[in-house]
Amino acid sequence: MASLTARRGRRRGPGPASGRPPVRQAEGERIQLAGILTGASAWDSGNMVRCMIVDDCPEFLRAARSLLEGQGMTVVGVASNGLQALRQARQFRPDVALVDIDLGGECGLELAGRLRRETGPSPPLVVLVSIHAEDDYAGMIEGSVAVGFLAKTDLSGNAIRALLAEWGSP
Repeated sequence: MASLTARRGRRRGPGPASGRPPVRQAEGERIQLAGILTGASAWDSGNMVRCMIVDDCPEFLRAARSLLEGQGMTVVGVASNGLQALRQARQFRPDVALVDIDLGGECGLELAGRLRRETGPSPPLVVLVSIHAEDDYAGMIEGSVAVGFLAKTDLSGNAIRALLAEWGSP
């Protein structure tokens, strides 16, 4: 699916890249590690995902909030510029921030980095969104701190959860 893309290779979990041995389990066996059951993602639909939406279009903010809340996500804030986004991220501590790549006079890619660097010890994961095709921004998305990209036309609670699940546990 071209418009739903998670960045691979950056998970931090058991396995060779982390320096920790992989966890082995029999098929169907559930193992509890640090309060998380394997086989189920912390991002599954049964768990509330706290989300912030950053976009310079008020109509999109309203529509996206309504859509995501109707699909079981908790929208803790909406922001129309970088300053509002940083303030709300510090105040509301969302799990994920949906950031429009083109924020009018601001760069959403730059804001993504600032959200990760400047919002405390547990910054939100960032999913970039755009009305444009992913191919238009492919190199910039790959070089960003974002966990993935969603076309605005593909935005849904399940699409966000799928990206977050592919990324790993919070």
